[in-house]
Amino acid sequence: MAETKKKPKTTNRKERRAAERKAKIAERADKKRGHGGRVHERRFDAPGLSTTPVALIGGALGALALGAGVHGQWIRDEPLKFAPYLVAGGAAALMAALVFGDAAAYPVRVGDAGVAVERRGEISRILWCDVESIFLQGNDLVISSSDLVLRIPVKLHQSAVAWIVKEATERRPDQLKLTSDEEKQLPSLPTATYERLPVEGLQLTGRKCASSDKTISLEEDARLCPNCGQVYHAHHVPSQCVTCEAKVGSRGMRLG
Repeated sequence: MAETKKKPKTTNRKERRAAERKAKIAERADKKRGHGGRVHERRFDAPGLSTTPVALIGGALGALALGAGVHGQWIRDEPLKFAPYLVAGGAAALMAALVFGDAAAYPVRVGDAGVAVERRGEISRILWCDVESIFLQGNDLVISSSDLVLRIPVKLHQSAVAWIVKEATERRPDQLKLTSDEEKQLPSLPTATYERLPVEGLQLTGRKCASSDKTISLEEDARLCPNCGQVYHAHHVPSQCVTCEAKVGSRGMRLG
């Protein structure tokens, strides 16, 4: 009886994709050496203010109430008893309209140190290594970590959203929770080039080294994984990142 040869097992699609991702990560880490070992990012300017109808109506009503309250309290010969309530309520409504009416109009940064947004002079940032999931919720692309959640309006920040998805696909693909239909709905990568800027607003002092658990007391002692931005102490940089398995070692990136 002739012996049939067993066909070699072919790797499944998931294994192939995992291998391809690891290869891309390793290639990306090697390329980072050409950037002088410093972390960089792209900055996408805020679009024009996009005040919602609700904010417009609320602001108008707040202004009317505030004006009526001021008139009733200080201009009339006999102050109205309810004038202070009009002043307080009108001021609150007007402030809410100012605060939330242009909530979507802020610059977004995307690069080696994850995703960051600038609001009122402050930068809120999530490193790639800290990302737990990236998903669509309503009209926003949501970047979630254990300590912070960033919401990026897709329509207002199409270029930034496209870059976030591109970078996440290469750096943390397992955290990108998008269906094929959702990916098709997202904006394509812009053809325009954006200047790579030094990372700003990244505070690493007080953070624990992911390899040794040693506290980083000086910014110059911090080294970042070139792929996911995981943070290590300069004296305890591993050869392979504990988070994304990319090569680190002498490739560890510095601030400034």
